[in-house]
Amino acid sequence: MANILVIAYDFPPILSPESIQSQRFVLKLLKEGHNVVVLTTHINPDFETIDTQLLHKKIDIIRTKKLFLEKYRHIFYKLLGIVDRKLWWRDIAFKTAKKIIQEQNINKIITRSVPFSDHIVGYKLKKELNIEWISHFSDPWSMNPYDKRGIVFRLIDSHLEKKILHLVDNMSVTSQKTKELYLQKYKHLNIVIYPHLYEEALYKNITNKSKKIVITHTGNIYGLRSIKKILEVLKECKRNDIEFRFYGKIKKEELELVKRWNLEAKVKIFDTISYRDSLDKMKESDYLLVVEAPLENSPFFPSKLVDYMGAKRPIVLYGVKNSTSFKILEQYTGYFVFIDSKDSIKDFLTKVQKIEYLPIKKQEDLFSL
Repeated sequence: MANILVIAYDFPPILSPESIQSQRFVLKLLKEGHNVVVLTTHINPDFETIDTQLLHKKIDIIRTKKLFLEKYRHIFYKLLGIVDRKLWWRDIAFKTAKKIIQEQNINKIITRSVPFSDHIVGYKLKKELNIEWISHFSDPWSMNPYDKRGIVFRLIDSHLEKKILHLVDNMSVTSQKTKELYLQKYKHLNIVIYPHLYEEALYKNITNKSKKIVITHTGNIYGLRSIKKILEVLKECKRNDIEFRFYGKIKKEELELVKRWNLEAKVKIFDTISYRDSLDKMKESDYLLVVEAPLENSPFFPSKLVDYMGAKRPIVLYGVKNSTSFKILEQYTGYFVFIDSKDSIKDFLTKVQKIEYLPIKKQEDLFSL
């Protein structure tokens, strides 16, 4: 078994999808018998949502110290627009990682993104120490269709990504589409699929006790994602036994539509909640809603989706039929509903009823998708 250093800025108590998946990844490595040390940032970083319930006592964590004027470094690199706003962390992370490797006989490092700055740390360690290095990409980097920065910044990122991927020993991604995307550009890479995972022990045995059919979405809705068509259909819907619940932020203009169209009885908006609480809200729902951006051949495997699977509730996918999410749901779940237009939304809301959810396959089957 290996002595592994996992480098991940996003790690509990930071509340983010990447943080949760990074910890889950480490727990799986420990279960497999590896010796694992995690290098991450300090306990209360600026600009991050904190959820102390996520902390796990079994993990050996080493945290970098808080830097002088750290908040302003963060702002500066955000404005700079190169790589990501965590680029300031690379130097202190490199120095700390180098010390850990030398003192604890580490023979393998694994860097995770986002943020992509973690891979720059891995690149520097590989060049100086020639240690075995695996980079994990939860999302694409330079080929990310969500990235709307100018061509100059994208070219810089592409250059950095190329340097990193020509030096890394192995690479892992979360979906087959992401793997294909990278192999088109970097044919030399050895890429394995390491999907998002869920923890069955975290789900309580609870159900929806309301007479209403509860359709729940957890997390923020932003960028290209939109629920406007759902709201438009709800405005005309005569049924009073349907209730959408959104835990997290939605777009300001869509929040205004809820009020303008008097949809408060059918659409409930709640503040962001802790990760454990979000799992409870999933379990007490009848359906769980995924809202995707309208991107053809989307390579993204939303970590929210795997949490929904763990809740064993019917999933409603509002997105594109050839996306990674559609493929996973089609092959892995016992039941899901696909909607992509006002007509399909209307059809779903007309026919929707409480149902018994069919069992899903074993979680290990995700690795074959």
